[in-house]
Amino acid sequence: FFVFIFIVSIGATLVLLDKYSPIPDVFAAFRDHKANVVHATPMKILQIVFEVKRSGQSFPHVKKFTTLGTPMSERIKFEILSAFSPFEIRSCYGMTEVSGYLSAPPSEEFTVGDVGFPVSSSRMKIVDPTTGAVLGANQMGEVLFYAPHFMLGYYKDPTATASFTNSEGWIKTGDLGHYNEDGRLFIVGRVKASTVPAVLRSGLPTVEECLHFHPSIAEAALVPIVDAHNEGHLAAVVVTRPDHKPSRELAQHIKSFVTESMPTTTAIDAGVFFADAIPRSGFGKIKRRLLREQVAKLERVDSPSVSIHMPGNKSG
Repeated sequence: FFVFIFIVSIGATLVLLDKYSPIPDVFAAFRDHKANVVHATPMKILQIVFEVKRSGQSFPHVKKFTTLGTPMSERIKFEILSAFSPFEIRSCYGMTEVSGYLSAPPSEEFTVGDVGFPVSSSRMKIVDPTTGAVLGANQMGEVLFYAPHFMLGYYKDPTATASFTNSEGWIKTGDLGHYNEDGRLFIVGRVKASTVPAVLRSGLPTVEECLHFHPSIAEAALVPIVDAHNEGHLAAVVVTRPDHKPSRELAQHIKSFVTESMPTTTAIDAGVFFADAIPRSGFGKIKRRLLREQVAKLERVDSPSVSIHMPGNKSG
């Protein structure tokens, strides 16, 4: 809401499109309004870029890209630069409950991985999810914010409202992250997934980023799995590009691609599963619980290097 107020206050034109709007409708808005700023989820931006390349259309007036929901990856930045000539690519961080941004990088940056610094009206800290102890730079924990602008409460849900902030009024985002020596914030996942071994959990964004550089993959997400011996494993859910078809050979190539690209990282040893789409929220965040349920219903395509049982799942 505050983002919309800001746009109107500076005399700009705001064009709202449904999140499911087909790409031709997005292009029509680009042309009709001479849009120069695109605000969308990373996956929507990737769809736009793919169609620009396929169709050969050009939109030289588009100069800024901003994402909210999930950080911009190196692959998506690369794709944007191959189809547009922007002078700003930024990932910002916010919540529906605060009606706007909590952190953002400086203007005219090409930002990858981080979501910038707390905005002027907010403060940030990282705490241990179990003890609540305040953590320092490069220490992983739950991200908390203190901001003057947030909701009065969840409708008819006093329990959820009470758990939204701690006793000191700090917003409990439920997100797992850290900040570096410069104060830049990095979001790596959700606190609810903290039962996954830390080394595996912290590596998820890096391995997912690697997957997105595979030429056959449109989008991909990882499912961390803990076996009976408390050992961590990774399964990959993959959506192929239109010109590639799922196959056992492709699944094996994807696993080899990750192993060769990141030899020191945990391999995708719990399976490759092809799907039509990755479950995401309206902000583009991966719905990990739904993703895990999806994996349980899909057929494993690759040749197993380790056998992990998930209820309802079949091996290829």
